Amino acid sequence: MTKNTKATPGPDRFVYVLHTVSFVIVLLIWLLILIYYNTLPDTIPVHYNFSGVADGFGPKNDLFLLAAIAAIMFLIVYFSGYLIRFLKHSGKVPGGKELNQLDNSCRMLAGVNLVLSLTFGYIALRTIQLANGAAGGLGVWFAPLFVLAVLGVLVFYSIRIIRA
Repeated sequence: MTKNTKATPGPDRFVYVLHTVSFVIVLLIWLLILIYYNTLPDTIPVHYNFSGVADGFGPKNDLFLLAAIAAIMFLIVYFSGYLIRFLKHSGKVPGGKELNQLDNSCRMLAGVNLVLSLTFGYIALRTIQLANGAAGGLGVWFAPLFVLAVLGVLVFYSIRIIRA
């Protein structure tokens, strides 16, 4: 009797953890908005300039749009990784280097998903704080840090994919 040695579909543990943390953050964004919605003034910051200072204001309902965008971004990135995993386990990938490249692609998407979820979570939290009277904005470091985080994940895994 021969044993079936084909791998079962699914992400590796690292990818699973990153996506789970990202999903929890998106849920926390929704929860945060629902908890604080009634304490918010009718007009809240809805746009920030590159220096992290609020320069656009709108209705507090716009926080739900922020949460919806975070959820949609999570789903797009998650299912992009799912398609890669499906390809990996379809039997159409020869193996070896190509499988390693697909694994690193899944890890890269999971890393980007975490950065995006953290970013949306921070924006939601700071918007609620600012609307309720806290001083400041997102911080002058916010935009450069976001760009560096996304680029860092992309460059790190791109190098791993090339070297695979």
